[in-house]
Amino acid sequence: MVVTVVGDQQELTLIGTGANGETLSYKYARPLGGGVLKAAGPVAPGFADRTNVVTVIDSSDFYVTVMVDGKQVALQHYVISKDGKMRLTIKGKNPQGTPVDELLVYDKSR
Repeated sequence: MVVTVVGDQQELTLIGTGANGETLSYKYARPLGGGVLKAAGPVAPGFADRTNVVTVIDSSDFYVTVMVDGKQVALQHYVISKDGKMRLTIKGKNPQGTPVDELLVYDKSR
């Protein structure tokens, strides 16, 4: 994940590899003070019907509430450490309705 600030927006670019070896790339933007996360292009499969609302605690700590049809289906908590590593906790359901309770840790991009 690459995070950049452009004006009053924070842009998040996610790049990875799918299970079939296909390159995946998604870009989202959100107001620095919080608000609705908006896709800047195609969204990840299964996520088109979701609304993501960001609540900012501070510049390195924020929550994303994931909603479908006005109901919360997941809560994501992002914490970025001073050394650039990020911890992401996800609780709720994935697009297939399967319960999710995960902790992901990302190293800083070089």
